[in-house]
Amino acid sequence: MQPIREYLDQLEETFIHHRRPEPENPLIHESPQQTQRRLIEEHDRRCGRTVGGPPTSDVIRRAMGDSSPELKARRSAVLEALRTNPEAAAEEVAAALGQPLLSIRKDIQALKMGGLI
Repeated sequence: MQPIREYLDQLEETFIHHRRPEPENPLIHESPQQTQRRLIEEHDRRCGRTVGGPPTSDVIRRAMGDSSPELKARRSAVLEALRTNPEAAAEEVAAALGQPLLSIRKDIQALKMGGLI
């Protein structure tokens, strides 16, 4: 009985075990632009920014500047100025509010990302 067991053990050692091929990764064929677009969409989804849908309350809160009362007041003023005159340029809004142009541009960008304008 022992010689058969030894033979089977030797046979098992020499036996080639085949594994299933791993599925091909579909991301391999992505262009750099597609990869960048996908990563931005994933980031936006994680941050609560929904493309094409209404923004979440958290996104609106952050866009309005919940970190400081001054920022919140300035962004509210910018939002009101743009609701009054939607075609107003950032320079006009900055002049009307007496604020730096760069700050107003950042506020407008934040309000756009929050879906408020």
